[in-house]
Amino acid sequence: MSHVLVIGSAETWTVAPLKRIPSPGETILIDDIRLVSGGKGANAAVSAARLGADVQTIGCVGDDSFGQTLRNGLIDEGIGCLNTSARACARAAPPSSCSTRPTRECHHGRAESARTTN
Repeated sequence: MSHVLVIGSAETWTVAPLKRIPSPGETILIDDIRLVSGGKGANAAVSAARLGADVQTIGCVGDDSFGQTLRNGLIDEGIGCLNTSARACARAAPPSSCSTRPTRECHHGRAESARTTN
């Protein structure tokens, strides 16, 4: 069995599936928001573990619910997280969102949740 040590990022993404990309300056409502775990380090660790490697991680996640979800996801994949610590200084920043067209001309629009109260 191969032994792999991964040092890299682990992130939580807020994903909102859209029926279409907003036009420049347009605001559209979204119906669903999903939290997706990933990041280059986390993705590499999961891939190596699924290929049968014994994987350990070194890193830092927030001591909030996002950080706990990231750690639990890695552990569920059979990845050792003894060297992945939770720190208050690594708390997630307040969420923000924008969508961009996948072209050379980058036009920004906004997508807002129908559940937003402000």
